Amino acid sequence: MRPLLSLVAIIAIAFGARLVNLEKRALWWDEGWSVYFASLPIDQMARETARDIHPPLYYALLHLWAAAAGYSVWGLRFCSVLAGVALVAAATSLAKAVCQGRPVLLTAMLAAVNPFFVYYSQELRMYSLVAAFVTLSWAYLVRFVRSGKAREAAACAAFSCLALYTEYYAALSLLGQVLWATWHWHRRKQHHDRPSTRLLWWFAIPVLAYLPWAAFAGRELLSYVAAKTSLESYGPLGPLQFLGTHLLSFVAGHSASQGQLDWVWLGAGLAGLAVGLFGGLMAREVAGLKPLIFCSVLAPLLTAYAVNLLFPFHPPYFERAMLPAAPPLLLLVACGAQRARRISWAHFALVAALSLAPATRLPKLWFDSRSLSTDYRPLFRHISQLGRPDDVVLCLHPWQYGYAKAYLPPRAGRPFLPDASVRADPAASGELASELLRTARVLWFPAHQTLGRVVEEQVHAALGQRAYEVAASWYGTDTLLLAYSLGTGSALDTEATVAWQPVSVHVLLPSGVIPAAVVPAQLSWQCSSCSGLHLSLRLLDPSLEPWASIELPADRPNPVAKALLLPPGIPPGAYTLGLVLSQGEQLLPLAGTADQFVATLSTVEVPAQATPRDALQALDVRPLHAAFANGLSIEGTQPLPQRLSQGYPLNVELWWRVDKPLAAEPILFLQAVAGSNVVAALEERLVGGNSAVTSWPAGALIRDRHSLLLPASAPAGHLRIICGLLDPDSRERFSTSAGTDHIFLGTVQVEPVAREFSRPALPLEPAEVPFGQVAVLEGFLIQELQATDSTHLQVTLVWKASSEPRESLKSFVHLSCGQTILAQSDHAPGAAPTTTWLPGQYIVDEHRLRLPGPEQACPARIELYVGLYSERTRERIPPQAGPSDQGRLRLAALP
Repeated sequence: MRPLLSLVAIIAIAFGARLVNLEKRALWWDEGWSVYFASLPIDQMARETARDIHPPLYYALLHLWAAAAGYSVWGLRFCSVLAGVALVAAATSLAKAVCQGRPVLLTAMLAAVNPFFVYYSQELRMYSLVAAFVTLSWAYLVRFVRSGKAREAAACAAFSCLALYTEYYAALSLLGQVLWATWHWHRRKQHHDRPSTRLLWWFAIPVLAYLPWAAFAGRELLSYVAAKTSLESYGPLGPLQFLGTHLLSFVAGHSASQGQLDWVWLGAGLAGLAVGLFGGLMAREVAGLKPLIFCSVLAPLLTAYAVNLLFPFHPPYFERAMLPAAPPLLLLVACGAQRARRISWAHFALVAALSLAPATRLPKLWFDSRSLSTDYRPLFRHISQLGRPDDVVLCLHPWQYGYAKAYLPPRAGRPFLPDASVRADPAASGELASELLRTARVLWFPAHQTLGRVVEEQVHAALGQRAYEVAASWYGTDTLLLAYSLGTGSALDTEATVAWQPVSVHVLLPSGVIPAAVVPAQLSWQCSSCSGLHLSLRLLDPSLEPWASIELPADRPNPVAKALLLPPGIPPGAYTLGLVLSQGEQLLPLAGTADQFVATLSTVEVPAQATPRDALQALDVRPLHAAFANGLSIEGTQPLPQRLSQGYPLNVELWWRVDKPLAAEPILFLQAVAGSNVVAALEERLVGGNSAVTSWPAGALIRDRHSLLLPASAPAGHLRIICGLLDPDSRERFSTSAGTDHIFLGTVQVEPVAREFSRPALPLEPAEVPFGQVAVLEGFLIQELQATDSTHLQVTLVWKASSEPRESLKSFVHLSCGQTILAQSDHAPGAAPTTTWLPGQYIVDEHRLRLPGPEQACPARIELYVGLYSERTRERIPPQAGPSDQGRLRLAALP
């Protein structure tokens, strides 16, 4: 009973080890192929796999599994987990067929925690499954040799046949079985026993069962392998390198990408292997162990080495193909440990510890990120956030299609893979992409930028000529995600020309209602000096908060046809299409102005967008599901930051659903509450801001953005963030379905801000000029800096805070010639926002401006102005003393 309980515990350990971080590693190319093949109908799958490097059985099983469990990465890989646990059970079965006692349990334990076994129990490939089939075939073959029972031989033949239809290299293990059976037949004949020819005839069953597939796929396979080896240009490996790499992987896992610490454990594993091999080969009590190991381990490896000489192909981790040879090797190590037990328990413990030492590499396997270069999860996450069911994802590679099936939810679009003949023809692929555009709201195109990318370039060019570009984002170094739309239903009927001092932009834009959640635009521009400048087309709500934007380097070729993609959950209502010009983080004012930075181009009406509830997961929304008595339900919120400094805004994003028509616009309150229910911060605003909640359609999910400013004097420590709804007339709180009058959103750790309350020791020119009730300009310092190609002016301002500003302010410095601004610098004064200021605090504010050259000669004296303005409203805070002009202080005149 105790061995049975021990075996159950080992199987449980094996199962748990294979479930840890099952989804952490991204799918890679081969796994993408697995998902692609599994998604095909069985008959098409058979035709496709005939041209591949693996037979169809694993893909057929995965096809049936996916039909029941779905195409999630976790669900698909769980199939491999089951195959990996079956491999542990098969290794145990083989050990029981060969010997009894402790070697059986030690073999099971070695297989349960072996890094090589665990690795391929978490990969969406057939290697664990074929190893389980081969190992079971060996176990039943050993039993048949001992008992002579036909059912044992039938089971051996059945598992051999399954292995052959799972992986081609299983034939090498079948060859080893034939050698072992022949040795047994010859051995019985030498001992004058009656040799059983039935043993050899049973091998005809899997061979005959495999002949139809060999006839169907043999020619295609040889052509594929010949082309692959020619294309990859691998050279044959030497015998020691080939065998050593495989034995090392069998015991301790793959040797690639291992640091020095790993080699310590690999050395321990090799020592355990050496001692176990010696003890196992010297074990007399296990009859026939040495021929069994030779035929099940060395014979397949030597045959694989011969294949390596004819068709050299050894990409990273190529040892996986010979995984079926690993379980007998672990059995040999276990038998060696048992022989050490005959010497003493200390010897047994030492050998067992050395053999199990590679298991310490499992945390590295579980927690290290792998396949980063082929990680398509961020790409499909982006599509999942913005895609809709009528979108199409064009895949030019089957493994990309597999990624899309696993990562892309159906509500975000459908993947499309052209026929192989179309994928091989760049012109045909471009025409197909143009056809798909007519049926899709947005055509997403992950353009793989290696492997020649000839077809990708053709598709890119064809789409660029016919549609508006929605996205062009790099993911890693290999993939450029492109997205295009025809912009249907949004005629370009607004034309505008906008000028900044260095740039003039001509824009064609839509006006009116935007039904397709895509806002197209055509832009062309001219500039005298474009380097470092960026244009940004933005969709702005009435408070000028952007909801969608396109960034364009001004030095790129133009004209361009771009489109804004509306984000899910955008509140319905009127929005403004605006254009800004920036240099780095600094916005440039429109020509002829000093404080107007946004060019208003058009006004559009955005209707409510259909957002399914399962889309919130892709948007990192934490579900809440709380219903208020007035008919609004809060469905979720974006996770709050763990830490926030004093004086910084806490941005809160809520998702609402209307359950029944609302009679009035409710007011949302946000509170930051300290320990004993002390309100440290409070904000009250209409739900939806500028969007009328009473007009929201029932059932729609609407995103609602709020900002709660933590005062500069907020207490350091943990603050609880709560929210609720107020009746606009009575100011009473609405109750929730849980019987409370508020909802808990989370906690935030408030951290103090470093401040200076001593006057800086700088040689300042005194000023003592107050700017409203905000701050006093205590003094300034002007320095001329000589650079290699120009002269700069560094202006250091010293402010003394007079209050706690409740909004973010920017300081500016202008070099003006009359009403013309020759140079300017705008930024937040000091190292932190002005909302962090406390009364009496000193702030050192440095600006650097490039002095005008001879081409900008001023007929009068150049004057230096400084000032403060609101970042939100752009309104200036006028100085209360000194010479001023247009809300700015005249600081000095330059010669």
